[in-house]
Amino acid sequence: VARYAERLRSADLRVTRPRIAVLHSVHLNPHADTETIIEAVRACLPDVSRQAVYDILHALTDVGLLRRVQPPGSVARYETRVGDNHHHMVCRSCGAIADVDCAVGVAPCMTVSDTNGFHLDGAEVIYWGRCPSCSVSEVSEAIGDHSPTEQLPNGMLCSGDSGNPPPSDAQPLPTPAPAPGPGEWLVPGPLTPITGLKAAGIGTGGVGAKAGGARYDIADATVASNEPRIEPSVSPPSTSR
Repeated sequence: VARYAERLRSADLRVTRPRIAVLHSVHLNPHADTETIIEAVRACLPDVSRQAVYDILHALTDVGLLRRVQPPGSVARYETRVGDNHHHMVCRSCGAIADVDCAVGVAPCMTVSDTNGFHLDGAEVIYWGRCPSCSVSEVSEAIGDHSPTEQLPNGMLCSGDSGNPPPSDAQPLPTPAPAPGPGEWLVPGPLTPITGLKAAGIGTGGVGAKAGGARYDIADATVASNEPRIEPSVSPPSTSR
């Protein structure tokens, strides 16, 4: 607090709690935007208005206690590092900002081909790229996430699985039966008799329909044996009159 108060006095500004709170918030949150600074100030001084924070930011920037940085396409950011003519790197993806020192070390850090009569005392350079976090994210999205924790039993994959092992009583998925070949219409297994009353209803009412006064289940009609199917003989119609 004493350090912030001394800076305010050296700039001929009255020392107030809101001004100290703004300086402290920007110091703790370099390159913060206005909304972030307002939230940080109100965390310790809840009664400070938004307009008061705006006014303090402008006043501190005008006297050189804060530096305002606004890359193209971004909102204004503020920092307490002033007077050294450092530059900035900006992430194209998330907008993160990082400081970068002068390449030469003396302002304006570069030499122009023609000053056009200007007396240059500074330069503001912005380097564009992608921060480490966004670079890693883009590589992961490009190659896909094939984490082994997403594997399920029997070699199946599930993108939303948490990677927890299956319960001890879990049963493996059954192996699908092969498709029947030509003439293999029967399913191996013992024959279950079908009563004439049930057989009379097969195909007339569907599964669970009433047929001949009795209800039948599809399980009664699908169990078969390995014996060949014998088609009933049909006599040709008589041509005699």
